[in-house]
Amino acid sequence: MKLYKFESIAQIIDKIPFDRCIIDMVIGLQGKSSDIRPEMVARKELKNRASTLFPAPCRKAVYENTKEERIKANVAVLGKKFTSQTDAIIPKIREVDEFLQSNAEYKNVILESHPELCFGRLNGEVLATSKHDIDGIVERVKVLKRYLEKIGLEWILYETKRLKCQADDIVDAACLAVAANLDGQGKTDTIPAKPMQDETGLYMKMTVPKRQSGGKYAKEIGGWRSIDRGQF
Repeated sequence: MKLYKFESIAQIIDKIPFDRCIIDMVIGLQGKSSDIRPEMVARKELKNRASTLFPAPCRKAVYENTKEERIKANVAVLGKKFTSQTDAIIPKIREVDEFLQSNAEYKNVILESHPELCFGRLNGEVLATSKHDIDGIVERVKVLKRYLEKIGLEWILYETKRLKCQADDIVDAACLAVAANLDGQGKTDTIPAKPMQDETGLYMKMTVPKRQSGGKYAKEIGGWRSIDRGQF
């Protein structure tokens, strides 16, 4: 398996052709309060790890210029504020949305997911450890080895140094790569099961592996593409 690091989603399209792509980024933005995003269902599945999933801002908030304007717009549309952590990723949410609006052939081909949900599905239960601790990295490597036999902690640390990123970026990207491969085999679900489309035609959903307890589906992983937000 080979990993790449890019500065923008447009660079990925230029360098690596793909037939499907799964990313850790919000896709499909609420235009009104009756629009349903996947976060509520996903948090129930994550249970004690629900804090790893940030609430998505509405479309109007994503395109405002300042934090104050964005929060005001979100309150006006959805009736709630959002955290500084959510605000910090809005530039990337906007980048992805602008790309999809300008490149219709990638709409609903580049799909949203969430690494912690995927790890939970691949493992059979949600992982209790934090990916920011060495114990959490080791546990995630054990899960990945069921699907990518050659992966190991030494490789993770090598790629972390080579790409000048964090170890959790590497395990997240590898996890979404496995999820993308399983999606190609028809072995994924969506959260929610019957997702809505936003006002631009983007599905508001997360694509995740079907629940399983072992790595029987992935003896050979090939033809996948995955992007984690830390890899932009």
